[in-house]
Amino acid sequence: MFFQSIKNRSSVGSQIVLGGGQLWQADLRPVGRPVVSPTRTPITIDGTQIECVNEFTYLGSTISTTLGTHRDIKTLRLAKPKSVFARLRPALKSSSYSKGTKLKLYNSVVKATLMYGSECWRMNECERKSLDTFHTGSLRRIHWPETLSNADLYRMTNSEPLSQCFKNKRLRWLGHVLRMKDTRILKRALQWTPQGRRKVGRPVVTWKSITKELIEMGMTWREARVKAKDRLEWNSKVMTLCSTRSE
Repeated sequence: MFFQSIKNRSSVGSQIVLGGGQLWQADLRPVGRPVVSPTRTPITIDGTQIECVNEFTYLGSTISTTLGTHRDIKTLRLAKPKSVFARLRPALKSSSYSKGTKLKLYNSVVKATLMYGSECWRMNECERKSLDTFHTGSLRRIHWPETLSNADLYRMTNSEPLSQCFKNKRLRWLGHVLRMKDTRILKRALQWTPQGRRKVGRPVVTWKSITKELIEMGMTWREARVKAKDRLEWNSKVMTLCSTRSE
């Protein structure tokens, strides 16, 4: 994580440096001409001034000042698997391969590309539908020219909506973080409560809106911290929830 490059770790809030409508890019590589917000004091680490940008790509994900995933999903998460699918199209359309082989190719290359890092995404309903639509569209191309309902398509391909796959990964990752020591940055960031008042208007969907998924599992945050310590029990509850919701 890029937090490790930041010295003087006095608090999680001081490491996630957001402010003034700008995002400070934690990339210590030399930059040609830094673009620094004129309203804030520049950040310098080891003699290197950090460039101030509105967004940047880190480990394949787009980090922006809005803290959202809409642009990330639109420009990266859908564009990359679409490009991969296009390159695989000759093989996926070929009659030389069985549908089983094509599905294995799709799952191991296209779907894996799409789901990389998805445990950290926060998505609204529109974004979930966009991803599910891409998934079903890809599966239908493999089964073309058959006309199938989504339910039949998932049954024949032994698959499920991507939104359920995302939920599964997100809850498993939550259990992994909750099992960490309290001193770990990820756990501190998850439990960190920002100071100040929320802006007027509809609340922004946050990653911690996963709370409603915990309610579906029949537990509170306090109970989740305890039950997550047992990895097998936690993963069993996650599998039960996701399999039930996908039926």
